[in-house]
Amino acid sequence: MSREQGRHGPPRDEQILLDISSIWNYNEPMSTGKIIAVISSIRGLAHELITGELKKRGVTDIAPSHGDILFALYFGDGMSMKDISARIGKKKNTVTVLTDKLLSLGYIRKEPDRVDKRTTRVFLTEKGRAFQEVFTCVSDTLLEKTYRDFREDEKAELTGLLARIQNNLR
Repeated sequence: MSREQGRHGPPRDEQILLDISSIWNYNEPMSTGKIIAVISSIRGLAHELITGELKKRGVTDIAPSHGDILFALYFGDGMSMKDISARIGKKKNTVTVLTDKLLSLGYIRKEPDRVDKRTTRVFLTEKGRAFQEVFTCVSDTLLEKTYRDFREDEKAELTGLLARIQNNLR
């Protein structure tokens, strides 16, 4: 072995950069310790898919993070900020930032509650209601790809297991 060559590999003076993240544990069963990394990866891939589907439909002003707010309003227009926060499981300050963006984009409007002026209610605008068709198509595409080749009982089991993880971390 020459002096320049390392004990187990190429010469030391050659810098080789290798991203092994995609091949880590290749051909081995997935380690149970990687669950959070897998969930994080799934979230990133889902966001890419959503963004791509929105772009295909000419929508470039909405981010995947706005979907929870819009979804809540499609089934409960006129909700309070507190109710939206509870429904989507996000902190009130996060909901405020997201609704402020949707307000500036013209998807929603905010009004003080008629009875309790301390409470702000959130309503869909015409633009927000018109977006529901696109929202539904993108959601259907996401779910179709997510559950490809899953049986109904597998979907239910997976959802239940992930909900248990979520509750454990609360």
